Amino acid sequence: MRGDYNHLSPNDHVNLGQSTNDVYPTAVKLALHAAVGGLLPAMGRLADTFADRGRAFADVVKLGRTQLQDAVPMTLGQEFAVFALTVRDDRDQLERAVGPLREVNVGGTAIGTGLNAASGYAAAAVNELADLTGVAVRPARDPIEATQGVGAFLQLASAFKCFAMRLSKICNDLRLLASGPQAGLAEIRLPALQAGSSIMPGKVNPVLPEAVNQVCFEVVGVEAAVALAGQSGQLQLNAFEPLMAHLLLTAANRLERACDLLAIRCVAGIEADAGRLRGYAEGSAALATALNPVLGYQRATEVAQRSVAERRPVREIALEGAWFRRPRSAICSTRCVLQVDDRRALGRALRTPPISGRHRDASAEGGVGGAGRRRGGAAAPPGPVAGTPLSSVRAGVRRSCLEVGRA
Repeated sequence: MRGDYNHLSPNDHVNLGQSTNDVYPTAVKLALHAAVGGLLPAMGRLADTFADRGRAFADVVKLGRTQLQDAVPMTLGQEFAVFALTVRDDRDQLERAVGPLREVNVGGTAIGTGLNAASGYAAAAVNELADLTGVAVRPARDPIEATQGVGAFLQLASAFKCFAMRLSKICNDLRLLASGPQAGLAEIRLPALQAGSSIMPGKVNPVLPEAVNQVCFEVVGVEAAVALAGQSGQLQLNAFEPLMAHLLLTAANRLERACDLLAIRCVAGIEADAGRLRGYAEGSAALATALNPVLGYQRATEVAQRSVAERRPVREIALEGAWFRRPRSAICSTRCVLQVDDRRALGRALRTPPISGRHRDASAEGGVGGAGRRRGGAAAPPGPVAGTPLSSVRAGVRRSCLEVGRA
């Protein structure tokens, strides 16, 4: 005989008014609440780091891409601002998913009816837990449902998966933008953390984005396993909560570490190759999109096709007089987007309505070399000036420039 339980029995005294079926789920929910409490700030730090890089790259003009093909211009700052907002949105979604974890079924005993629990025990236990943990736990609205249902775990797994998939996409973008260094995009440089190859000298790989990718892949699998476990319960109990607890706690901890490592060891040290970015934007036929309001879609397409075929900048082809079906003075503002070699002018065109004084002066003179003069020597009307309402210059490309910058 190992002991005498007449004075203190594990069942009659220690476990008085309790069952594994209510105590265990309550403990798991509180553990997950604490784990997510560490992940949420890490997501905030990652978002802040992306936003900081976005501000640093606010004036770096680059070419957008859709379906891996040239698209309209944007700034590298806008691209990183999107990364920041993505992480913040997922953080908000995860914060909402934490709410159901605060609803506990302690005091429901075996199946939620509260059999063998003293009157008032459930409320007293919840109040004590709130005092001990600092978490605003509340009694389950229906302890029977809370004993058999695992909706809180399914919602949390779904929020983890959503963040993992979108974070993985961000890491894919970082890897693609940093591809090279000679034969890839090479628009940004990631911090070099280690030698990338045992046979290719000097090779550096994007190891941190790749590591985060793998964490994200695992979390997607966690959601699938939790979903299967959640639908496999029968009647008044789900026997697979241990698996759900293990997977969700692991996912929260690994995502937290992934966020901090990505922010500190990678994103904070990212640099831009402004010259290469400007070159891509300057040489792309996609800039012809800004000519649609002036030349029409068909003629702008011909400009783009000639730009590709002749390997000439869009601005050079577009400024040939044969393209214009209107006086050149009507398109004086196109130069703010076509003259990509003036990075500051392009940056202003992509973000703010006013046209620079240099372009305003050129428009008043009728364009390049005075070519905007009408027949008979009369000067064309001056183009738009700084501060002119956007609606009054719809004939010009400035509106298109703004739309391009916001796209």
